[in-house]
Amino acid sequence: MSLASILLYKKEFGKNGGLTKLAKIEQKGRGIGIRKGFWWNTAAVTADAMQSMVILSCISYRLGIGDAGIFSIGYALANLIATVARYGVRNYQVTDREARGIFQDYVVSRILTVCLSWGGVSVYLLFCHMLLNYSLYKMYVIWLICLYKLIDAMEDVFVAFYQQQGALEKGAGIMAVRLTSSTGILCGLLLLTGNMIVTLWSGILFSAAVDVMLFGKQLKGNRVFLSSVSIKNVKRILKDCSALAVATSISMYVGNISKYMIDWYMSEEIQAIFGYLMMPTFCIVLLSRFIYQPMVRNIGILWQTNERKSLRKIMFQQMLFILAVTIPAILIGILFGIPVLNLLFNVNLEAYKTEFAVLFLGGALYAISSFFSVLLTVMRKQRVIADIYIAVSVCALVSGKNLLGKYGIRGASVLYFLVNLGIGICFMILLLKYLREKG
Repeated sequence: MSLASILLYKKEFGKNGGLTKLAKIEQKGRGIGIRKGFWWNTAAVTADAMQSMVILSCISYRLGIGDAGIFSIGYALANLIATVARYGVRNYQVTDREARGIFQDYVVSRILTVCLSWGGVSVYLLFCHMLLNYSLYKMYVIWLICLYKLIDAMEDVFVAFYQQQGALEKGAGIMAVRLTSSTGILCGLLLLTGNMIVTLWSGILFSAAVDVMLFGKQLKGNRVFLSSVSIKNVKRILKDCSALAVATSISMYVGNISKYMIDWYMSEEIQAIFGYLMMPTFCIVLLSRFIYQPMVRNIGILWQTNERKSLRKIMFQQMLFILAVTIPAILIGILFGIPVLNLLFNVNLEAYKTEFAVLFLGGALYAISSFFSVLLTVMRKQRVIADIYIAVSVCALVSGKNLLGKYGIRGASVLYFLVNLGIGICFMILLLKYLREKG
């Protein structure tokens, strides 16, 4: 059971042990269902976080460092496009009391954002081909990677639907199965054929088929899903989440800004090395997501019931948990992580221990700021999140070229650390302010 659930449970029982009205409403979604949701979410998040590392390892062995660099920037861009397509709706949908009755409107809004994102990345890649000297091969491979990750974005609206109903295990279970099986197919075909194009098309078709089959089976005969679409609700969702869309998209952009700048100013080999060093930082983000994603719905209830102390406690506990995991992880990573990465990717990274440690710290700060953004989203402070991300990204763009030009990979690592430090500090100050104001 999540920390938020435990805190809420204590609130709901009076001195005489009697359930309050709120407790009776929420009781059904607890117990076994919460534990199942936690473990299936853990499996899904693990599969998602490990996917890039596993595929990149296969590419490094089968095709070499050049293709590894293309995949590294392609996967970073694909995650950005998938984030744009999600439109920041996930946590908003999960905490929306009307989400069940207007689920079909959430689906339609997601179809629109996915299609627009697909068109946008196509135009961007044509721009890169003309002005950044992308080869046709590189452009096509990255386009396919983006198409593959857009399936994640479409799937997300269904996973959020089940989480909002207190049945996260259903949606997360399908997500875990789809990600694990498609990653296995991608790696198997890649090692067998050595052809990125054939491999990616196979992964796209397989993933789409799995989602259609499994979610179709779950939703078969669901009257809510089959009810008519309200254009008014679709517009409301897109309007209410517009600031969230900007915030989450810029968050993803800032999280990978070093990779984008390497793509603009440096070689694909440097891109691959930076991608190798970045891989372990996602372990911190992964552990953080294990804890807070199943809590989102209950965090929303705590905010609605004015449980300021409980929210502050959750905020600091999550922050301390991430930092407590990070410090020993850096030491272990320097001693054992670099040799493992050398073996995993068939490279020599011994000269990059400092960069490795700086990136690890940056990953911890990214995880903390991501959790803070969830809290701010629950408080419906979407616009202030967007404003902070925009301000930080502008600063990063201004200073990034000089850092990379003077210090190379070390400069890219420092940029990643400073960006996430600035965001985390701003978010924490705002959270403390809003938690005091809530009355």
